[in-house]
Amino acid sequence: MGYSINQINMTDKIDSIKDIKAPSNKLNVIAIAVEIVSRLITKDNHEIRVMRFADRTGCINMCLYDELGATVQPGDICHITRCYATFHKGALTLYMGRHGKLTKIGEFCMTFTETPNMSDGDPSTLSSPSTSSSTSTSSSSSTSSGPPTNS
Repeated sequence: MGYSINQINMTDKIDSIKDIKAPSNKLNVIAIAVEIVSRLITKDNHEIRVMRFADRTGCINMCLYDELGATVQPGDICHITRCYATFHKGALTLYMGRHGKLTKIGEFCMTFTETPNMSDGDPSTLSSPSTSSSTSTSSSSSTSSGPPTNS
């Protein structure tokens, strides 16, 4: 299992996220890391990060362990080879296979959509066509902590 910045072998068939079903194995995906969904430290002091990855067809959660999880950051475009999909707590989730490899191939500039979220257990979300897309992982919103004051 590794994380490297290299060119990818384009002879491999690339799977679209919306076409991933469980159980599936030997999947090859090119996707952008959108956000860190959760982080957990096990009793054996191993870190597990669940990250949301997206491509132009949808998004899915992926579990990354220890150094690999700490290395991948939101905005990284990755080629993930030999991964598998299964259900965890009712959510479709990608995992790295024993011989899996995650290769960083770029940053920030990739068209993606967050719908359908394949890790969402709602069947109506999975069957609806996607209409929204994004080209960046950063978003800004303004919040107010109280009523406006006159100065």
